[in-house]
Amino acid sequence: MRRVTAKIDDDAYKMLKSSKILYDYIMQGYPEDTEWNSYIGLLLWLGIEAIIKSVTPADNPLLQATMLDMYKRNPEFVADFIADTLKVGGKIEQQDTRQQILGFIKRQEDNG
Repeated sequence: MRRVTAKIDDDAYKMLKSSKILYDYIMQGYPEDTEWNSYIGLLLWLGIEAIIKSVTPADNPLLQATMLDMYKRNPEFVADFIADTLKVGGKIEQQDTRQQILGFIKRQEDNG
């Protein structure tokens, strides 16, 4: 496990601390999951999930789920792939992006 230190402003800290109370309430009965590490891990994953969903076609939940699953398996590669795709195309049409990503997935399946 790695230690990460971040500076956040007072308002963000208040929100973080306050929502931890809600998280602890929801996780009652699972004390191992009420530690700060689990809570912060969940927040980070939810943020990453939101970022990936925001740059993949909203009308294709299967593609979004596939990209998220691929990200879990190889986060560096998938993040670089998405960023490169967006950089190369600028504001690429969703259809073109979908075909590029699905083509990549097919190639990975063929190579796997």
